[in-house]
Amino acid sequence: VVDAADFEGSVPTRALMRHILGDRHVLLVVNKSDRMPRLNEGDLNYLRRRYAERIPNRLISIHGVSAHTGDGLARLAEQAREAAGDVVVFGSAGVGKTALARALAASIEALDAGTVGNDAVDAAGSRLLCGGGSPASSVREEPIGCFGADSPRTLWDAPGLPRERTVAARLPAEL
Repeated sequence: VVDAADFEGSVPTRALMRHILGDRHVLLVVNKSDRMPRLNEGDLNYLRRRYAERIPNRLISIHGVSAHTGDGLARLAEQAREAAGDVVVFGSAGVGKTALARALAASIEALDAGTVGNDAVDAAGSRLLCGGGSPASSVREEPIGCFGADSPRTLWDAPGLPRERTVAARLPAEL
């Protein structure tokens, strides 16, 4: 997961990605798309090229989403359901991983319950985020069961990676 407003700063380093993922494939999620003036296919194609220049892992797909509004969650949930194994949500601290993991789980459950239409599935995820004043934070891996009781698969919310390169890390602490 990367932050739409700070893509360059929130993409983990090549060495860190190699250490964490090995040769596994990546489904890249550009979160907080609601904070951008636009995030269209041309923008996503540009981000896909920038990612490929920096990270050696094969990119399966790229999704622009908003865990806050639910926009884009339906397509992401469909692809997560099709994945062969567990789904791990990871990225730099502050990019919205926990919010995304919770919203994605709700969208996957909505799909499994037979909810029809992308707008309805998107909305299922965004409903979890209403209220609450402070950002959530994971300090250790958190399993989220959303693939059904009989499934051996799990959605994992991983703790944030170091964020020395993000814009937020370079701002004075009092801001």
